[in-house]
Amino acid sequence: MTTKTTSLSGRLHLAMTRVTPAATLAVLAGDHDSDVRAAVARHPSTPAATLAQLAEDRPVVVRRLVADHPSTTASTLALLATDSEWLVRVAVATHPATPASSLALLATDGEWGVRVAVADRPPLTPDLPADEEILAAVTAAIADAERRGENWCDALPDYCHGDPAHESDGQYITTLPDGRVVWLVEGDQFTRYRIA
Repeated sequence: MTTKTTSLSGRLHLAMTRVTPAATLAVLAGDHDSDVRAAVARHPSTPAATLAQLAEDRPVVVRRLVADHPSTTASTLALLATDSEWLVRVAVATHPATPASSLALLATDGEWGVRVAVADRPPLTPDLPADEEILAAVTAAIADAERRGENWCDALPDYCHGDPAHESDGQYITTLPDGRVVWLVEGDQFTRYRIA
């Protein structure tokens, strides 16, 4: 496709059509008209590499659309977290893929709207180990505490916490930060646990 021979309305149509291929969107991202580039930044199929290119676009509206796009990568969001326009930084603050380091920076932003956007986010869940590692850590902590005659609840990994709604259930072990629960599995000769 050559965008030089296509009219502005034709290029806008291509940038807004759901079936436009990623390669065509990449070409349109370099269009001289900012409305075309904004349409590419809004397009649901725009690839992450094209969004990264548009993150350095001059018009604020294009950068803001990139910050809102679900396919924008954490590295692009980190770049946009330092954008000179506060509306772009607000969009970064609300994006679910924004890295914690960028959120920490935005939490101290000079614009109150950016700080409010960070404060309004749901709490971050820490990076959890793989389920097998969680179960191994819980098993080892409980066995070690029981061997020492200590309360195993105090021996669980730091990311575990109790939930009063479950604590009366004899099979309940702990709740993980992502809301899943570790349960005791009964019925065999070995103590086992599961995550549900």
